Order: sequence, then structure tokens, then C-alpha cells
Amino acid sequence: MLHVAAQQALWLPNVGAEFTLGENKIPEPGPGEILVKLEASAINPIDWKIQKEGFFLVKKYPTIIGENGSGIVAKVGDEVTHFATGDRVTFASPFDSKYGGAYQQYCLADAELASKVPDNISFDEAAPITCCLSPFAVATYAEHPRGMGFTPPFETGGLGKYANQPIVIMGGACSVGQYGTVAFLSNDVHIDSLSCNAGIQLAKLSGFNPIITTASPKNKDLLHSLGATHVFDRKLPADALKDQVTNFVKAPIRYIFDAVSLRETKYAAYNLLAPGGTLALVAQNFFTEDEVRQKNILIVYGSFHILENRALGVEFATALTTWLAEGKIKPNPVQVLPGGLGGIVDCLKELETNCVSAKKFVVRPQETRA
Repeated sequence: MLHVAAQQALWLPNVGAEFTLGENKIPEPGPGEILVKLEASAINPIDWKIQKEGFFLVKKYPTIIGENGSGIVAKVGDEVTHFATGDRVTFASPFDSKYGGAYQQYCLADAELASKVPDNISFDEAAPITCCLSPFAVATYAEHPRGMGFTPPFETGGLGKYANQPIVIMGGACSVGQYGTVAFLSNDVHIDSLSCNAGIQLAKLSGFNPIITTASPKNKDLLHSLGATHVFDRKLPADALKDQVTNFVKAPIRYIFDAVSLRETKYAAYNLLAPGGTLALVAQNFFTEDEVRQKNILIVYGSFHILENRALGVEFATALTTWLAEGKIKPNPVQVLPGGLGGIVDCLKELETNCVSAKKFVVRPQETRA
């Protein structure tokens, strides 16, 4: 059943069409769902790919996309016990949601996969968090063949477990590297320039050491503050990067997470990886069969909404509530765009042509003007 009240929403009429502002009914939350009044919605590079080329999880048009947001719980559905009206939350929206994603003023969220946001973190900062963290979390903690099967830091014995085991995160100033958004795309793109720093923070909680990353030199101090022990210029040629890393890392590097997954980062990472090690990618695999026989290539779909990842996601959402409250996970720098939902279109055009690092763009849907 739907309310008669309407809200502003950004519609994608079809693949290849222009986004249009319009209205959408405000849905009632069903069992296990919460209705969120969105105070901030994060903009992701995958959204312009969906517009231009479509996405296998978006099955019906017109549609409202938008992967992640934050806001205030406006209504609670049946069987929801750990959220109440007025709670501050952050969440990721599935692409196949019947009532649309985060590019609207009200959105349904899966209560089990949402996390509470403490008062010291703004809605703007909170909006990107879940989607930035999930790719690294799936790649690292999900069971094989979806991930590496490392013990998560929220499980008994997982916190600090992997001390003295090196890890490399390609693209440390990326949101995926800082955190991480993953998708299967039709060609190489820089998925998200901020998803890596969350990976760094999770790696620190797991105890990996050293934590090695590549990034623009201007982001070096930020990444050190988040837990990276060594930051190398992302423009270093593959051989030069390997020489510098092997100068101080004597243990074999058996796990690398590539949050960028461009052709050059993939091969630089492969060059660093020990024989038999695993390289986790967030986009297509371009390695030959012979290369894959020597080293493992893991293609990650980092969503907690798919059935295979759901149990991990439920535990992770609970842990994230605690980590945010305790300051163990820190949000990305963000830039708020004016115009509410109307500011999304121009931003996506910029993301299509530029690599933006160390910040995340967000809009405030309640500022949208009809």
C-alpha cells in the first residue's frame, strides 16, 4: 500500500535517455524494511554507466537509481526491532528495488543491512559509507569463491589477526580503496576515486601490516592517517613500483585489492603479487589463461544485497554501527552539490570524463525544487 503523498525523484526513463526530475509516490515499508527520509544521497561513477549502457541488475524502466544514502527513519515496517522512528541511518539500496533507489526524497531500506549513524557524523559524510566499504569487505571476508575468506574483524579472533601479513591496495585515495563500490562494467573505467580508503581502514582493523597503497602524492597524509604504512605514487611504472615495494617488504605479497581496476593498475598489481597469490578486481579480467594459472584472479561483486553475501552484510551492518560510534571507521571527505537532486546530472557528466580522488560528491534531496 502506498501513501498518496508524492515526493521529488530523479527518473531515468530508459538506457541512453536523459535524467528527468519528476514525482514518485512515497512507499510504505514492508516487513523488514524502514522508510528513510533522505538527507543526503551519494553520487557514484557507476550511475553514468547505467545511464549510457544499462546494468544487468536494472531490469525495468523508467527507474530511480542511486546506490547509497543517509537520513532519518520516517517509518518502520513489521518485524523491525532495532530501528525506531527518528533514528539516523546510512544504507545501500539494491538496484532492483521496486520503489527506486536513493535519488529521491524518501527511500525504502533493508533494515538488516542498514547502520545507525552517530551524532558526530553528518548525513553528508554518512551517505557514501556502506557502498564504499562493501567491495573490500566482500573481497576480503566472504568465503571462496566470492572472496578470500579472511576472518572479519567483527568475529571472535578477527580483530588484528593478520599482523605481519602484507596487503597492497591499489588506488588508496579511491572511495573503494578507502572504502569500495564494485560493479561488472563493459570496459575499463576508474570505478570510484574514494573507495580505497575504507579498504585501508578495514585492513588496519584486521591487523594487516604493512598496508601498502598507491595514490596521488597529495593524498599521502590522508591515507597515512587512515592506516596506510606506505604510500607510493600511483603513476610509478609497474617495474619501479615493484622495486620500491620489495626494498622493504620481505614477506611474499599474497593478497592485493585493486579498487581502480584499470588495465595499468591490474598489471602493476599482478607484477607485485607472489606466485599463487590472489588479486581481487572490481571490474573485468583481462589476464590470459596462462597468467591466471600462475596467480589467482578474483572478480568481486561487492554488494551485500545478493543472497550469497547477505549473511556477511547483516553482521557487517551491525559492526559498522559500533565502528562509527567508536571512531574506528572514519568517513570520506565530501563535497555537497547545490540544487538537491537537480545537481546530480552535471556531476555525473564530470565523473564520466574525470577521475576525482579523495572526496565524494553528495546531494541533499530535501533541497530539490520542483
